[in-house]
Parts: sequence; structure tokens; C-alpha cells
Amino acid sequence: MSRKRNSGFFCLLLLMVFCSSEFALSAEPSGENMDLEASLQELASAMANVAQSLSAQTKIEPVDYNDLKKMLPTRFRGFKQVDVSGERTSMLGFRISQAEAEFEGKNDGRIEMSIIDFGSVKGIAGKAMLAWMSAEIDNESDDGYEKTTTYRGYKAYEKYSYDDQEGKLSVIVEERFLVNAEGTNTDMASIKRAMGAVDLKKLQKLKNFGVPKEI
Repeated sequence: MSRKRNSGFFCLLLLMVFCSSEFALSAEPSGENMDLEASLQELASAMANVAQSLSAQTKIEPVDYNDLKKMLPTRFRGFKQVDVSGERTSMLGFRISQAEAEFEGKNDGRIEMSIIDFGSVKGIAGKAMLAWMSAEIDNESDDGYEKTTTYRGYKAYEKYSYDDQEGKLSVIVEERFLVNAEGTNTDMASIKRAMGAVDLKKLQKLKNFGVPKEI
């Protein structure tokens, strides 16, 4: 499993959070004569609201990665699991967990899957992801396509290259979980079979896991 991609994931997540519409600061002044002091006060107020929201989210405990590992398939048609791993990441008070698995098939076909629980950044990360997937991407060429779509009722992103025989399917569950299936030397049908082997409804039932009653 590629660790280089995962090593920068948490920093990317934080970037998504602060770039999301909920926390973005307006670049336009409220009046023509707004002075520096007023601008700084507005900035301080906005950052205080961000800090308060983030503080509340850090109380949420993510699902144990060992339980997430059990939700990944051991095999599906044409592919079998050859490696599985999991980890819990903590940084600046935020906690997430993820499980990953690799699958091998015929003709050097390979599919990597992951389930990520954003846990302590459940709400803000979910909104950032939904904002990204609500962009209504729909591009197609002779080489392949990419689009935002729905998969079994969940927001999803799908991409495939015919020439490279590489593709990806990402699904958001309850603004908390992100399920990924990425394939090389295979077709999109196999990638979708991989995703279909994950019980998304069972994952959906965990939406309130580790969430204190006061949140």
C-alpha cells in the first residue's frame, strides 16, 4: 500500500477544512472606507468561530481501524486480498482512523481500497467533501471520463482512463466516512464490484459512533 499518498492526507484534510465555504473569509470589505482595525477585528472574529467549531469536533472518537478493516472485503469476483492495514492518526487534537487493503487479479490487475473515518472532524470535513463533490464535474473524452455522481444513493466521484486502464470511485457516507476504490490494469466494472463488496448501510449506521450527546 502506498504510504506516500497517505502521509500528506491529514495536511490536505486541514487545507480542505479551511478552504470550505463555511470557514472561508470574504475577500470583499463591508464598506469602501473599512480601515485596518476593522479588518483585523473581522478576521479575529471569524477565526474565533473556526476555533470554537473545531474544539467541539475534537470530542468525537473515530471508529477503531480494526473494525474498519473487517468491513473491507477479503475477495470479490476476479480479485483476492493480498494485504490489509489500518492506522489511527492524531494531530493538533484531531483524530481520524482508516483501514486499507490491496487486491490482486488477473493480468496484473490491482485494486486498492480504503475506508476513512474523519471522526473528530466529522462535520467540517464532510461539508468540505460535499462542497467538492457538488461541483457537478462531468468531463468525457476519447481517453476517459470523470464525473460527480451518486452511488447507491450516496454522493460519489468517478474517474476512469481507457488508455491507462486506471480508475477511481470515491463515496461519502453521512459526511463522516470516505470509501475509496482505485484500480490499475482493470476496468471500471471491477472497481465498482470492489465498492459493492463494502456494506455502506452498515457504515451509515455508525454515523453517531463516538459522538458525545452534547454535540
